[in-house]
Amino acid sequence: MIAMLIEDTLRAGGASVAGMAATVAEARAMIEAAASRAERLDAAVVDLNLNGEPALPILDLLRAHGIPHVVATGYGETPDVGDAPVLHKPFDEAALLDALRPLLAERRGAG
Repeated sequence: MIAMLIEDTLRAGGASVAGMAATVAEARAMIEAAASRAERLDAAVVDLNLNGEPALPILDLLRAHGIPHVVATGYGETPDVGDAPVLHKPFDEAALLDALRPLLAERRGAG
């Protein structure tokens, strides 16, 4: 349900949403499929817990493909996520969009 709210927020903010992944395997497949089609993903929002599985491997995959990302977490302490912005749940729509704007601006400037 939270993922659908995030998707709605992104669309309301003018973004196109490539899809949602409920598991690490789904996220990995989505990223790899986009890369194999040379499809550019401008950014990703990743929850650190995907269906009970830590999503840290997804952050590594996004970095390997040069895809900026925002990390969402409900955990008190956040593991090392590199330089990715971190949103602690609960967060509001404005906080999500504010975290994504600089990533998208930088990505557009590079592309």
